[in-house]
Amino acid sequence: MSFEWRTDEDEGWPEEGKARQTAVSQSFLRRRWRFLLGVLVSITAVWLALQWQINQRVETATADIENELLATHNFVLQTAVRQDETLFRANLSGRDPAWTEAQKTLLDAGLLLGRPMLGWQHQPAAERLTREEVSFTVSPDLQAVELLYHQAYAITRPDGVTETVTLLQTAVYRQGSSRWLYAPPDEAFWGEWTIWPGEHLTLAYPGRDAAVAQRLGQDLDALLGQMCTTLADLDCPTRLRLNLRLATDPDALLALNDPEAMMQGSLRLELPTPTLIGLPTDEASYDLLVRAYEVP
Repeated sequence: MSFEWRTDEDEGWPEEGKARQTAVSQSFLRRRWRFLLGVLVSITAVWLALQWQINQRVETATADIENELLATHNFVLQTAVRQDETLFRANLSGRDPAWTEAQKTLLDAGLLLGRPMLGWQHQPAAERLTREEVSFTVSPDLQAVELLYHQAYAITRPDGVTETVTLLQTAVYRQGSSRWLYAPPDEAFWGEWTIWPGEHLTLAYPGRDAAVAQRLGQDLDALLGQMCTTLADLDCPTRLRLNLRLATDPDALLALNDPEAMMQGSLRLELPTPTLIGLPTDEASYDLLVRAYEVP
């Protein structure tokens, strides 16, 4: 039997070599991840800074637009109250000639803001509208703006008492070649049309006025039901059905001012949608609005 003498140095300490290689690999990976993390943090910081600058510029541009629009709209309201056709015409968009002519006719008839055909007397504000009193919706391209603002109307109740209600009016402006112009809404403004089938009433309304229109439909349908039970002349057993379309054309306001032309013995009616007349702000103004639809 023979023995071969080997020292630890001869073995080469394999375990220690492996440990050193592992340590080097882990150190390299840590340094690499730190580098990548640093790059990611730097990119994120730059992106956030750019986004902040963009948002600041958009907010500044939007604020400037709102200030300019408010001044323009206050001027348009003044021309409407004074029925100054020359100045009013100068602030009208010409993109839709039919709409433009309808606005001029409404101005001449005192119907741009007034609603005398409904028994409502427009109450001009003593002061100009402020930014807090107007809701602005600016288009993404900053070329169009929708305004919502309050207008007061005085009505005389059957008992002779006069009360004031407030409705929301809507105006659309578009950027012209050099300034903002009072303009017609586009199709997207009104949304999709919906048909609501009641027991006696079939109602067609634009999506923009869906919430108010659905409630109106229910109330008007109930009114027809009451008429069927109280008015013997109505031939309700054969399924009395009235078709009502809430029109988005401003000519509908003019038609409302001429009830004889509007009522031609047909069970098809076209009345202005609530946005054209004025949107209710509370129960009192809603009651006023539904009575305006009940009469025709």
